[in-house]
Amino acid sequence: MTHHFTTRGPKTLIASVALAMLASAGCDRTTTAAGIAPAPVLVATARLTTAPLAFAPSTLCASAALFTPSVSLIITSVGSDVAVDELTLHLLDGSNVGGPGITVPPAGFSDAVVRAGTSRTFVMTPTFTCGVSSPRSIHGDVVIVDTAGRRTSLSTTTALW
Repeated sequence: MTHHFTTRGPKTLIASVALAMLASAGCDRTTTAAGIAPAPVLVATARLTTAPLAFAPSTLCASAALFTPSVSLIITSVGSDVAVDELTLHLLDGSNVGGPGITVPPAGFSDAVVRAGTSRTFVMTPTFTCGVSSPRSIHGDVVIVDTAGRRTSLSTTTALW
């Protein structure tokens, strides 16, 4: 008996090897830790509010060159206790990223801890030096620290009037 083998060309061989490599690569389920990054976990939220102004900031700045709004920082802790570590406030006039800032250090917050699942309101009256143009909003950069010592930066902006 004679066996007859079909002769396949080199193109068929290369295609078969490539197909086998692709098929085996699809079955590989191993991953390395270098390719996996933890997703950010929401620890807290921050929100600024201001008390209604009797006069527009432009009027206040023109008469006194100082502006002292009543500002409330509301921190809502999501999953664990957090503490407000620092707050930097900037007046924004719509033409820049942020004017000169006022930083409130941890000592500026009495009992700065926000318990898990609750909200705290911190009220302050910072004094800003007015710039050339009228401020339209106020921006806050807040740094909080959780019980494990991890620092998280939050940002919030609100209109002044």
